Amino acid sequence: MLVKDVMIRDAVTVTRSTNLRELLDIFTKFHTSPLLPVVDNNRVFLGAITLKNVIEPFCSIPSHMMRTVKYASGGGFMINELQYINIPPDSATLFLIDDLYSKKIITVQEDDTISSAEQTMDLNRIGTLPVLKGPVFSGMLTKFDIVIGILKEKGII
Repeated sequence: MLVKDVMIRDAVTVTRSTNLRELLDIFTKFHTSPLLPVVDNNRVFLGAITLKNVIEPFCSIPSHMMRTVKYASGGGFMINELQYINIPPDSATLFLIDDLYSKKIITVQEDDTISSAEQTMDLNRIGTLPVLKGPVFSGMLTKFDIVIGILKEKGII
């Protein structure tokens, strides 16, 4: 079975010009996964944005130090720190996705097998992958999609 047989085709995307307020509206309205693909006008995949990308600019500790601080403070340091920072209200329109998103994102191709996609997820300890057809974004794949696809193939659902 191939990735294209089980992936989510109508996944929500954003562009580099989407501002923080619009992004947060998408996150809350659609309850999307914590990874939103960033695409250009031709749907070419540029990267993705996560909750960490959104919170990080407002925190005073650099991300490369977060792992150490997280253990020292007993957990969700970024969120705890965020509660006590004075964030200007106009930040929601001043920050653009272009300022925040990650360009180095693990992806799969829609013609890859679900076995290789699952292996990629396991090796990288992730549960969601953007799916591409060449450089063009075509959907999202989660472990849940793989399980449902296998169960459908076996006639269970």
